[in-house]
Amino acid sequence: KIGNEKSLLSLAPGPFETEDADRLAALTAAAKKLKPEGWAVVHLNMAKHDNLLKFFDVESKDLPILLVLKQKGGTFKYFAPKGTEYTEASLVSFAGDYDAGKLKPKLKSSKLAADWDSKPVKELTGENFDEVTLDPSRAVFVKFYAPWCGACKSMAADWDELGEKYDSKNDLMIA
Repeated sequence: KIGNEKSLLSLAPGPFETEDADRLAALTAAAKKLKPEGWAVVHLNMAKHDNLLKFFDVESKDLPILLVLKQKGGTFKYFAPKGTEYTEASLVSFAGDYDAGKLKPKLKSSKLAADWDSKPVKELTGENFDEVTLDPSRAVFVKFYAPWCGACKSMAADWDELGEKYDSKNDLMIA
């Protein structure tokens, strides 16, 4: 079942029949090894299902792509490094890296600025959110906002003032 706890997806530029025979053999062999561990291994023809490109947040020029899709507790996509070889060993290894917690999901988020913590109000993105907010050594007061929101914009000056007031406290962060 696609999107179960562990789905290994191969996004291909064309029909299954026209794919590289070695890639298909590797996917088939990997599927046989991974199925007993609860994995679903799926090959998707993106030429036929190009509406899924937007869902996966990829472009057709980047195909083929290998990823893990997890839809339990939200939708998370873990992409294999560009240029990953389609061999049985590399596919099984990629799945193993997911199982071992070594992969990070691709998040739709702003890039983390190098100076994210240089101002009194700290900037959080998908890259640093968990690390900063789950730090037990301090409380973090977070403002979630939309940049286009008028009410959020009107609150900015007050939030900056709050950040300045508590900037010297090591056990509290305003973000």
